[in-house]
Amino acid sequence: MHSIKHFICISMALLLSACVEDLAPESKDIRSSEDFEIIISDDFNLLSTEEISIELEDELANHDAVVLYFTMWCTTCSGHMDEINYKMDSYPNIRFLMVDFISSSISQSKNYQRDNGYNQMTTLVDNNDTLQDMYDGKMASTVIINNQKEIIFNEVYKSRLYDVLDNL
Repeated sequence: MHSIKHFICISMALLLSACVEDLAPESKDIRSSEDFEIIISDDFNLLSTEEISIELEDELANHDAVVLYFTMWCTTCSGHMDEINYKMDSYPNIRFLMVDFISSSISQSKNYQRDNGYNQMTTLVDNNDTLQDMYDGKMASTVIINNQKEIIFNEVYKSRLYDVLDNL
């Protein structure tokens, strides 16, 4: 019995520490070029929690840009997603996509999405680390890809995101 309690305590500590590892991240663009030369995004095609295929090229054909937000469904991510959800209507020509990179299946991701109250937001299931590898995504990473497929923003979530969107 004692070892079970010990295991649960250690597991909870590890789970919680992953969520709070960077609550005050620096505002640093993580695109690979120091000169911030134009970096073109590869296309991707992933399923959403609604089991709808979402392809970057299709989204950019209908929107000025795509915003990807990498979520771990933690308290910090929830606060960011609340703000994104609140501000989405101010950017009708921008496609906002949440990226669940921690779930191992569509059903698990859908459960996290539902349990956290984000059914109205489109969530991509990155269970093969496609987007995580492509954009160096981690908790609260935010990527903006314009309709020319240029990666114009790749930072941990900050209010600067909306300044960039305002200037599209």
